[in-house]
Amino acid sequence: MAMALPTHGSLSAGIGPGKAAINAMSAWGSFMANAKCPKCGKLVASFVLESMPASPAGDNKKTFPTVALTCPSCRVVLGAQIDPVMVTTDAVQRLVKTLQAANAKKT
Repeated sequence: MAMALPTHGSLSAGIGPGKAAINAMSAWGSFMANAKCPKCGKLVASFVLESMPASPAGDNKKTFPTVALTCPSCRVVLGAQIDPVMVTTDAVQRLVKTLQAANAKKT
């Protein structure tokens, strides 16, 4: 899965993080607009978001969903983390399953 991830976010007033965080994101966006890829040297105005599995060192049996922020020109990985959307989705699905099982026992 790959999708463009703009560095400049648009947040509506009253929704999302507080004013200090929005100012920090604006400053980060300004910084990133002038950043160059360390591999190809081209300006990085947006990232490509790619999903991929990751596993702890020495344990290929257990994997975690991760996302990598890559350069749109050469696809070098500029950052990576556990995929927060997949982790949240998994937690919600487990919670729903547990609640449904508990509700079935009541009836």
